[in-house]
Amino acid sequence: MALYLYAIGFISIFGQVIILRELNAAFFGIELIYILALGIWLLGIVAGVLIDRRNIFISVNALNIFFLLWGIIFICDIYFIRSIRVIFGESPGTYLQFVNQFAGIVIAVLPVSILPGLMFRHAARKFIFEGRTLAKSYAIESIGGVIGGLTSTLFLKFEIQNFDAALFCCLISFAVAFYSYKRNNTIVNVAAILLLAALFPLFIFSSSIDFKMTRINHSNLVETKDTPYGRVSISSLGGQTSVFENNALLFETQSTEPEEFVQLSLLQHTAPQSVLVLGGGIDGTVFELSKFNLKRIDYVELNQ
Repeated sequence: MALYLYAIGFISIFGQVIILRELNAAFFGIELIYILALGIWLLGIVAGVLIDRRNIFISVNALNIFFLLWGIIFICDIYFIRSIRVIFGESPGTYLQFVNQFAGIVIAVLPVSILPGLMFRHAARKFIFEGRTLAKSYAIESIGGVIGGLTSTLFLKFEIQNFDAALFCCLISFAVAFYSYKRNNTIVNVAAILLLAALFPLFIFSSSIDFKMTRINHSNLVETKDTPYGRVSISSLGGQTSVFENNALLFETQSTEPEEFVQLSLLQHTAPQSVLVLGGGIDGTVFELSKFNLKRIDYVELNQ
């Protein structure tokens, strides 16, 4: 049971980070999303623990089925979140109504948070039945959570795409179910093998799949990349290039905003010699500044 407890902690925290990043991109980087999603996630965990309070022991097969089911729901959740604007019939580039935002978060978060709570309750019960303590079951689950958090941090540091991280999380969930195949029935064995096999082409074509899912919100998408600060997407149409971060428009190439911003700013100083640009220089601000007789231009961008 120790493996199950560890895996529950791992997929709970690692999966939580992945879902939060997807929701952040879907809702234009609004920080309120984190508060709502985390609150709903915690409620889901509690609901999973309380959903079956009977003092019964479920089989290892049932736990394995839960792990397989969680992985399936989790990968479908990624597609749902990226399609959420289309599903609720909102126009591209507009904010979802708060009711729709809340409903979308509930639908996205509850299923993948209830199952870990339910799995932990039954895994801990079997762990205690084997002669261990509840405190030790919490400790093992917490270690899994810490490792899951560290893994998500490393994925962010090395700028691994969020979709690839989601596939990896599913791989862990399916692998745990497959690990105890000797105690599985035939149906569970076959399901675990098929799901693991299905992940390999998804890994191979992950870039293409990720691109197509991002294009749901950007029909003229040219490139997309997840960074530690959010999802950057570039679209182009009719000679105009637009750059989005977390689906919110940062700038487009045919705008006169850089000229307005630079010239009005320089007019505030009688004889500007040096300028510090904090972010946004890629939209043409630095290029516009270079047209003036300045001695020094420092440009600082947080997101590489």
